[in-house]
Amino acid sequence: MLNLVYDEESCLFGFPVLVSALVMKLRRHIETTLPIMIWGQRGIGKSAIVYQIASQYGYLVIEVRLAECDAVDVRGIPYRQGIDKACTDYNTVYAPPSWWPREGCGRVILFLDEFPQASGIVQLVGGRIPHERRIGDTNVLPGPGNGEAQPDDVKADHVIVVMAGNPHTDRAGTTKMLSHTADRFSHVQLMPDVESWRAWAVNNNIDWRVVTYIRAHPDALNDFNPKDGRIVSASARSWERVSMLINGVTDIEEIRLHACSEVGISIGSEFASMCGGIDLLPTREEVEADPEHCRLPGETVTTSDIHVRQANTTQNGCERVDLCIVVAYMLARFTNNSNASIYWQYVSRLGEDIQQIWAQDVTYFATECKDPKRQIDFPEWKPAKGEAHPVFKEFMALNCDALNA
Repeated sequence: MLNLVYDEESCLFGFPVLVSALVMKLRRHIETTLPIMIWGQRGIGKSAIVYQIASQYGYLVIEVRLAECDAVDVRGIPYRQGIDKACTDYNTVYAPPSWWPREGCGRVILFLDEFPQASGIVQLVGGRIPHERRIGDTNVLPGPGNGEAQPDDVKADHVIVVMAGNPHTDRAGTTKMLSHTADRFSHVQLMPDVESWRAWAVNNNIDWRVVTYIRAHPDALNDFNPKDGRIVSASARSWERVSMLINGVTDIEEIRLHACSEVGISIGSEFASMCGGIDLLPTREEVEADPEHCRLPGETVTTSDIHVRQANTTQNGCERVDLCIVVAYMLARFTNNSNASIYWQYVSRLGEDIQQIWAQDVTYFATECKDPKRQIDFPEWKPAKGEAHPVFKEFMALNCDALNA
């Protein structure tokens, strides 16, 4: 499930996990009321996953940025309280902060985001929250304690403590976590996960040009390197902004401007070049009219209607393989029982790698896509029972060695 090759150096900040493993891990921590710390690079989706899990299981998220607090803000403002009816003697007690869950709060994830950005003294005070479920002597989190089972009653108080933040090696203004604080909770490190991001992107209106580019260049989803000193680099969060900025934009220089300012000059320019090469693609109507002779991506049509093959790199700098992936994605989005054989005739001319991408995308849109606006009506492709579509069986027969490698 993890499919990760890791060593001691890559595990400095917890066991490396992909999104599916993190979701499973968080689910178990909810069931056992145990705290967890999620490490990961900026913009990788740590907070989004916490909110996703909370929504799925009916928990309210109370998000606290301890980096914005002083130690007294965390512990609470002190005031004196009489210890007898005559108020002849007093004790100093601490008012809990406004974000502190009280009795009757119901199901809550107390999310201490950017925990490592807090100063050492604030981490020292705040470190009691996940470990002892309290601040000071009197302010205790309601509901079951650490290691106790999640209540069956959905209205019962149940507070889970989840922390998240960037490693101190990422130049994110963090404070190195004290060893005794770190020993108080579980640690995982979220790694870039292209497949999970692609599924999220398709269901969240991310521009199809961004999705196909990441399909062709999975390493471009996240190229952050804390040692190279760049301020701008690619992340899931910055690609989401690219999608917003280029929505409805077709001018290549404007696309280049937006992309380079969000994900860096190298990746942004390459992305803009791919967008510029879309004009070299055949339309779906052209493919459906003559799949065996329709021009391939990167080919042009002369006045005598003779196809002329361009070099591996087109005149605008776009790699031809990128255009093949774009056209495979475009066709997959509209594949159904009536045109699958026609599209397969065309895709078969593009090579095994593109065949696999097309078939995987058809499978996703037919069986896994959750957005009804993007699902394709193709139950015959890979049914739960009975025989699959002939094209699917032919694809599997031709590519079984590559898929099992």
